[in-house]
Amino acid sequence: MIDPSVAKLIVVPIAILLASFLFWRAGRRELFESSLLFDFLIVSFIGSLIFARVFDFLLFPDIYHWSLKRLIFVNLYGSFNLWGALLGAIILGQIYAKLAKVNFWQIFDLGVAPIVFAAASQVIDNFLLKREIGFSLYYFICYFLIFWFLKRLESKKRHHGFFFCFFLTLVSILNFLPLVLKDLGQSFIVAPFFIFGVVAWYRLAKRKVRADLKMIVAVCLLILLKTQRILTSVREADSFSRSIVLSPLVLAKSLAVGVKLLGREIIFSLWGLVEVFRGRK
Repeated sequence: MIDPSVAKLIVVPIAILLASFLFWRAGRRELFESSLLFDFLIVSFIGSLIFARVFDFLLFPDIYHWSLKRLIFVNLYGSFNLWGALLGAIILGQIYAKLAKVNFWQIFDLGVAPIVFAAASQVIDNFLLKREIGFSLYYFICYFLIFWFLKRLESKKRHHGFFFCFFLTLVSILNFLPLVLKDLGQSFIVAPFFIFGVVAWYRLAKRKVRADLKMIVAVCLLILLKTQRILTSVREADSFSRSIVLSPLVLAKSLAVGVKLLGREIIFSLWGLVEVFRGRK
């Protein structure tokens, strides 16, 4: 078994460095200044560290015993809460974006893929430490699917905030079940992020409630009619059975595409890092 301290010293810094350059590279494609991108990154990172530690302090009083000394000494007590880190990055990032007079939703859309990559580093860390293998595999597949979806959706222009709300909603959903199984008391953390993601997504898309209700009713009717055809038609039942049998193959292909896309992004980020050290923009 790998020493936990050694694993974290190897995996986490590399993941943070590559995620930072994924963000920088995406921002440069959108013609943001490098200084603004790195300032935003630093401010958001500081906010994530502070809030991650405070969240962990509040959620695990049995570890900290409400002692400020234990809160300060990170190397001895507790850890960092990922949901607190996300909240801290959102709050301080929004404050900086307002001061810098840039669109908060637009710049956070750029950070979605790097956030997914950084979150996946925890999965790799757990694999190296040989703990929670089942949950690690679950997260590994889900994060790659999210990354794959994001890259597929990038081909079409979306409204500002679409990718960030999409990410926030899906991550909340995929984390709900593991939190319920491991610690029911912590599952309440997911709800505010999910609600915020859905409400913000809906408002930014400028959707109309009446039209969406009609669409939902129409979809439900189509599902009922499809179910009726499956139950009464041999051909429809055979087609449905075939789709179920082939679903693992489709999932494996999607995962392979996600791995390929992530590998390409890592290579481009490393090349971007080399260009920076060579003094190029």
